[in-house]
Amino acid sequence: MAYHRKYASVGELPHRALCDLAKQYGPIMFLKLGSVPTVVVSSSEMAKEFLKTHDLVFANRPASAATKYVAYDEKTMGFAPYGDYWRHMRKVCVMELLSAKRIESFRPIREEEVSEAVLSIWEKSKQGTIAVNVSMSIASLIYSIIWRILAGTKFAENGDLGGKELNQMVHQVTSMIGALNIGDSIPYLAWIDDLRNVKGRMKKAHNFFDAVAEKIIDEHIEKRGRRGNQDQHENTQDLLDVLLEMAESSRDMNITPEHIKATLCEMFLGALETTIITLEWAMSEMVRNPQVAKKLQAEIESIVGKHRTVTEADLGSMEYLQCVVKETFRLYPAGPLMLPHESREACTIDGYFIPKKTRLIVNVWAIGRDPAVWEDPMTFKPERFTGKDIDIKGRDFDMLPFGSGRRGCPGIGLAMRNIELVLAQLVHCFDWTLEGNGNSSELDMTETFGTSVVDASVSMVFTILVLWVLYELLRRHRKNINASRLPPGPFTWPIIGNMHQLGRLPHCALCDLAKQYGPIMFLKLGSVPIVVVSSSEMAKEFLKTRDLVFAKRHASTTTKYVLMMKRQWDSPLMEITGDT
Repeated sequence: MAYHRKYASVGELPHRALCDLAKQYGPIMFLKLGSVPTVVVSSSEMAKEFLKTHDLVFANRPASAATKYVAYDEKTMGFAPYGDYWRHMRKVCVMELLSAKRIESFRPIREEEVSEAVLSIWEKSKQGTIAVNVSMSIASLIYSIIWRILAGTKFAENGDLGGKELNQMVHQVTSMIGALNIGDSIPYLAWIDDLRNVKGRMKKAHNFFDAVAEKIIDEHIEKRGRRGNQDQHENTQDLLDVLLEMAESSRDMNITPEHIKATLCEMFLGALETTIITLEWAMSEMVRNPQVAKKLQAEIESIVGKHRTVTEADLGSMEYLQCVVKETFRLYPAGPLMLPHESREACTIDGYFIPKKTRLIVNVWAIGRDPAVWEDPMTFKPERFTGKDIDIKGRDFDMLPFGSGRRGCPGIGLAMRNIELVLAQLVHCFDWTLEGNGNSSELDMTETFGTSVVDASVSMVFTILVLWVLYELLRRHRKNINASRLPPGPFTWPIIGNMHQLGRLPHCALCDLAKQYGPIMFLKLGSVPIVVVSSSEMAKEFLKTRDLVFAKRHASTTTKYVLMMKRQWDSPLMEITGDT
């Protein structure tokens, strides 16, 4: 296992930087993020070894500032430590909230919201070609679908929540969740995060989403009280209804309001990110590769025709659509770096010793572009999946868009329904080109990193090192001062000491300091210890009683180059100075 210790090398696009390092050091690589031991896996074989063979060992999540302040102090299922609580919440999500039956019950909501969004674009396009902000349109649509599934109301009916502010908070939180903050990696420098207001921003985001969740929970409780027990078990129940019903029944483990809010926020944010990012990349590739879009459009028309829109019942027959979605997952996973795991105990993998509490990062982006697995890996080629049953649920490790093992994403069923339906309808109903009839090859495909941002630029790391050096100097300085009983004096800073306090008239400044600290005072000029005497009694003590002890002059640049004191003791210049 290669060993690499470079915090700064992670960069702004860490999945790319780690992929480059893996080419040099291999598919299993050890490095340190600050003081945190970390293993980075960049191949399907090694991912299988960690996430299947040793799945239980790496079933934990590392604690971080984000899991405390954003993820309800690790109450969300995705960030809870492995144990009874996590198992219970996982069961709730898989068996109750995201079961196949539950997801199917929301089919009318998905089809209605997608049809309304497509109709809105269609109405605008009656005049001819129009410009559509695809990113905003997709985000707005997915927000509406997820909101109705969670809360049972249309997103537009909750305008008082502030759509723009909500969108900003979503982006902030997805950036914070996986961010590598200084305190997470170097605990004794956590105060740097305070200077950067990291916790303040996290608390602000938490308070915002907490208020949103509190509002819709109160509304649901009020509605449930009005209607009594009727309609409690209809298929039209939203997910909040299910959670409230479980909280009332108190089965197995108590579900508190905090648990409900944590689950709501996690499902809202998790469902948004994967779906929106995947659809944006898929539509971008449709514009860049019009031949792919035409082929997909032809498949859809052969099944649906031109006189009705796609429904979810049609999706199972669209093989090429599924190939396009899989190819998008391969090239553009929503989480290029899998959310970090942490080893619960020490183990040996592929002959290498992995200590307890080692962080595991799986580079999903690198695995999906591995030339040893994928032919022509950098090209968008959906045909590579034709006739091949490549699983995307975590059982086939050649691509892992939803993770794998115990910590695999339980929302894959809902995400796939949303992605396939939206993409099929957008391609079926419209012809998409770059605005202004531009060359499709000119489409900007530059990545920006959201989740798992590693805030570790070279300049920041340099700043950290400087601050760490100052901290060490200050610590040792205080230790040295406390070792002996020195005269009183002002606080001395590392490196500069008290030089900043002398001013342009040092005798006046020292006189003022003596009024505060007394006639005998200790300070430092840089690293030079100095005693300042400001009374006749103390002057007599030093210059008469201890005259022989203080009979020496200190060496300086002046004595060496100007007065040449060491060689010219008979210099006339020395004779007129008065005190020799």
